Amino acid sequence: MTLALLIAGAVLAFLLGIWLGLPGRYRSAEEIEELMAQGPRRRQRVRRRFVAVAWLQRQISGRSMHRDRGFGLRAPDDRD
Repeated sequence: MTLALLIAGAVLAFLLGIWLGLPGRYRSAEEIEELMAQGPRRRQRVRRRFVAVAWLQRQISGRSMHRDRGFGLRAPDDRD
């Protein structure tokens, strides 16, 4: 059993080494220079969808949130 795990680990390490040794995303320095000359890419904004569960979670009052988390910062005058 331990021999099988040792062999499996060695095979996985070997495959990981081959994968990490593969050439990168860009093939030449010219390709990298072209991309750098274009400037930074702007990410598209993700359109958020309405989800009822998330809306309900946002509607929780402040006092109940402190009780759910089990801790909170309170002034000495605010003790229950």
